[in-house]
Amino acid sequence: MKFGAHFYRRDRRRGKADVRRGEIAQIPFELPKADDTSPRPNLLQTIPMADLLNAKDIKDWLKKLPEWDHDKKHIERTFEFDDFSQGIEFVNGVAEIAEEDDHCPDIDIREGKVRIMLSTHSEGGVTDLDFEVAEKIDTLVE
Repeated sequence: MKFGAHFYRRDRRRGKADVRRGEIAQIPFELPKADDTSPRPNLLQTIPMADLLNAKDIKDWLKKLPEWDHDKKHIERTFEFDDFSQGIEFVNGVAEIAEEDDHCPDIDIREGKVRIMLSTHSEGGVTDLDFEVAEKIDTLVE
């Protein structure tokens, strides 16, 4: 039995998918048959997982990134801009960083303010990856 997974193909030059132009790709895949006993790769063994940071490690990272705050299970920073459109441009830059690092920040956009919250959801807290992404995000406003 064949199925298809749909996703929006990104146009790297424009940095976004253009749904109106029909830029949708399809990936075909097949479900294994019931009597199929061939070995399958364990994806959890091939993808390195990040370890949760302890309080000391978080404190050390925050010394390097003083604009960021630690709040329970995430780190966050609020960026201020002159107007809404500058905030949106900044968020687009954050999105590119997040996609490159396969990370998904929580983003809150308000009039002239953008709040970024970083957490490694799969680990249930803060990891080195969150701080590495925070460092890259900071370069957008330097």
